[in-house]
Amino acid sequence: MTNNGSNKQAVSYARRAGKRRVLTNKSKRAVAVLLAMLMLTATALTVGIKMNLGKANAAEDICKWECEQCVVPFRTADFIFDDYNDYEKTQAPARDRSIFGGIIREKDAEKRYILPAALPANLEKDEVGYLGIQNLMFENLFVEQETVTQEKFTKEETTIKVNAKSGLLMDYHTGEVVFEQNADARMPIASMVKIMTLSLVFEEIEKGNLSLETDVVASSNATAMGGSQAFLDTGASYKAGELIKTIVVSSANDSCMALAEHIAGSSDDFVSRMNDRAMALGMKDTNFANCTGLPSPNGYSSARDVATMTREMLKYQNFFLYSREWLFNFQHPCGRVTELSNTNKLVRFYEGCDGGKTGFTNEAMYCLSATAKRGATRLISVVMGANTSKERNTENSKLFNFGFANYETRQLVISGTVLEEQVKVEKGKQDFITVKTDGDLFFFSKRGKREVGVEVIVDKVNAPVSVGQKVGEMIVSLDGTEAGRVGLVSEVSVDKKGYLDFVNDMIRAF
Repeated sequence: MTNNGSNKQAVSYARRAGKRRVLTNKSKRAVAVLLAMLMLTATALTVGIKMNLGKANAAEDICKWECEQCVVPFRTADFIFDDYNDYEKTQAPARDRSIFGGIIREKDAEKRYILPAALPANLEKDEVGYLGIQNLMFENLFVEQETVTQEKFTKEETTIKVNAKSGLLMDYHTGEVVFEQNADARMPIASMVKIMTLSLVFEEIEKGNLSLETDVVASSNATAMGGSQAFLDTGASYKAGELIKTIVVSSANDSCMALAEHIAGSSDDFVSRMNDRAMALGMKDTNFANCTGLPSPNGYSSARDVATMTREMLKYQNFFLYSREWLFNFQHPCGRVTELSNTNKLVRFYEGCDGGKTGFTNEAMYCLSATAKRGATRLISVVMGANTSKERNTENSKLFNFGFANYETRQLVISGTVLEEQVKVEKGKQDFITVKTDGDLFFFSKRGKREVGVEVIVDKVNAPVSVGQKVGEMIVSLDGTEAGRVGLVSEVSVDKKGYLDFVNDMIRAF
């Protein structure tokens, strides 16, 4: 096949390159593909695509990192969907080179793209065909290249192994670990550091010290961050909620720094808070050196600790406001728009996955802490040090598949459930009160039938009684073994009887 400059053939070349097909047993087709690839490479060198990684300087149209023009651009799927925290002043390593480019920056609200090198130069001005190619790359090429394998596990399978440096599978509700591999080894975790950053940000919102509408000014320190970013403008004011969204979805380092400085006054003080919280959570194999996960010899964690802080982050429902987003347009105050995409592919390609945090540096390799929910069962899967992005996703999916096939979470008690039986109140203006459960109770175990038992123990209740006052507890057992306890609290308040109340009681008695 020859390249005659048509859109159709250019798209065909792009799709072939994206799929990376390996043809066997048909020598003629193999030769044809080889010739096509050589032709594409030659076209790429001829077209001489220029790639700028970052936001253009206001005065000059240069790269943020001031590096040389990249001879060969990043592979599209990797550049758009992964964290390249260690790509600061160099072009992509050889293993990431290919003829594909990706979305690189926007300037003055005009989206700038790098097109597949195989496309004829005249397509740059053909906006319809241009956007069509972008949609093809996002929808078709990416899906075919990175489709997640939904493996089937039988209930008899009790042991698995992940193809990565370490891994762990945890139940969210109970914290029980059902799989671990090298889970306490200390190693760099790249952008998974942002899990703790987000936890502290969400905590500030819960305390009322920060709201999603709070204005946060991006300092020059924040906008000077390398790696994955939202390309904030120095001195510009952004809503906290929008900055949080860029962190959750696309792992923006500049947004992390802006929020850290706003909350704690400086990034160093914020990092001190991160380490204090790690200590409080029992994360003994963790030390944070910054709030972004950019490479540092003093920064490390373990799969067990990553799962622990992921569990902490997931208790904040604000996280789920953003974690399911796939693509979104980030609006800058000046009118410029940056299109950002989710670095966690599993939110789109794994059933039940609704959040997580990816990470990549040359030191950490490919990492992902993800969560998925099916029914009442929510799992946390951590994979660290995988060799490729695809491998990282496959291994996390493997852990999820194993967990959902073999284990289940049962919600034995729902918080706020009102008991049918009322509780007697002594010496109160009201003789009986209604009570309700004061919390949820979950039980995580291997799949199978269980016999559930419930016992209610009520204290002797004397007036006065206040709303929410604990008056007893509910004990739940499975197969005769206690599974947990939940407090019982009063739904109403009852005042203590006075002298006249006792007199009226006596009169009514006659």
